[in-house]
Amino acid sequence: MARLVEKKGLYYAISAFHLLMELYPNIRYDIVGEGELMVPLKELVADLGLKDRVIFHGARTKVNIIEFYRNADIFVLPSITGSDGNSEGQGLVLQEAQAMQLPVVATLHNGIPEGVIDEITGYLVPERDIEALKTKMKYLIDNENVRRTMGKNGREYVLRNFDNAVLGEKLELIYSEILKLY
Repeated sequence: MARLVEKKGLYYAISAFHLLMELYPNIRYDIVGEGELMVPLKELVADLGLKDRVIFHGARTKVNIIEFYRNADIFVLPSITGSDGNSEGQGLVLQEAQAMQLPVVATLHNGIPEGVIDEITGYLVPERDIEALKTKMKYLIDNENVRRTMGKNGREYVLRNFDNAVLGEKLELIYSEILKLY
């Protein structure tokens, strides 16, 4: 559920996934989205011998994307600062994944720590740290109860902090307080 561009850090996710294949030969990594790195990422997957385990689905409709969330166990978005200085904002897709009760593995990057609570709704690792990504992904694979708890925590966090109705009420309170000053 991401554009296939440098700042999404998919090279690092694929590399970490490759390390996990030795331990879990039946795992699968679904990549949904399109972008300028589609060909190089497919080449990486082929070079690593992952063509049967890393599946590129291209762009999908919102309904299809919801099905991907429902069928997933973990959501990984290892965003980085690109070579051109481009970086991720907060990553709306992270809130979508958490709303669907998925634990998240993401990076300590830009606004992401404002949307993912480390060790509560998911894990945050340093940018470009393949070993840290692998370690947190492995932990979640091995610990179903942790996945479920983080998923539940993530949904509650998103509903409490990112629901449009809740945000609208908070904004209304801010305006009311400002108006009292005049």
